[in-house]
Formats: sequence, structure tokens, C-alpha cells
Amino acid sequence: MKQIRKNKLRMKRTGKAVQIQKELFKSEFVWMQASVKSKDDVIRQMCRKLSDAGYVTEDFEQSVLEHEEKASTALGKGVAIPHGMAKHVIRPVVAFSSLKESVGWQGREQVDMVFMLAFNLDEASGLREESIKFYSVFLDIMDSEEEIQKVRDIRDKALLVQFMNQKVRGEINL
Repeated sequence: MKQIRKNKLRMKRTGKAVQIQKELFKSEFVWMQASVKSKDDVIRQMCRKLSDAGYVTEDFEQSVLEHEEKASTALGKGVAIPHGMAKHVIRPVVAFSSLKESVGWQGREQVDMVFMLAFNLDEASGLREESIKFYSVFLDIMDSEEEIQKVRDIRDKALLVQFMNQKVRGEINL
């Protein structure tokens, strides 16, 4: 994350902008006000949908769960970004789930928004720049309570997909 922040600052100083054409968010991988029992429940549901659609291998789910055992992906403010190993990603995508009720993530950390990152930074995937740009946009959102609340208040998955893809493409300023 530190390297992404450094690159972001360098891009601001040089005026260099990454033009994004493809979309990381897709409505078939967005669940609004989902009812889940636990962190593992939401992770398993999201991974299975991605696997069934051919975006990740079946092993992606296990790699996400193993990563969670080693290091929590809860970032605070009710947000988590679980992710697995890139070698299990076939087509990069970000899945999103807002939760009807928050779930315990790590210790006392409660999460009600989950961004499941399925990234493979290999050029062949065709979404390398979009994946890198997502981190920059995501950090901007996390730095702003107002922006987090905007995402949290969206109840329509088509609107969420449009909002997030426009953010990644730089069409909406923070």
C-alpha cells in the first residue's frame, strides 16, 4: 500500500493520469444488504460466485481463507478487502457485498462492506492498469468518511457498479 501511495503522489506531481477503459466492478458480483452469519460465510459465498462464473479457480477460496488466518483484511470503518493469491485469478474483478448486519472480522472489528479483490497483475489479464488504479481510488475513499458513507448509502447494485467504475476511471472526483 505504501508503494501505491508513493506512485499516486508521483502521478499528482507529474500530472500523469492513467486512462481506464475496462470495468472491474460487474453487477453479477455485487450483493446489496446480504444476510450472512460470519466472515467465512460471506467469503465463501463471494468466492463461489466468482469461481462458478470462471473469474477465479476453485482454489481461490482456500487461498482467501488462508490469507485471513495470517493477516486480517479488515481496514477499519466497517470495510474489509479479502483477497487470494493471484495465481488463482483467471479474470480480474472486484466483487462487493454490503451486509444487512455487520459481522465480526478479526477480534472486535465489525465489517458491513466487503470488497473481494481478485487481481492478477499479469499484462495478459488485460486489466493490469485498472487493478493498480483501483488501489489508488480505494485509498482515497478510505481516507474520506463522506466517501465511505456514499458507498454505504447506495442500495442499488447497478448504481454501485456505475459509481465505483466511474471512480476507477477518474470520472468522479473525490
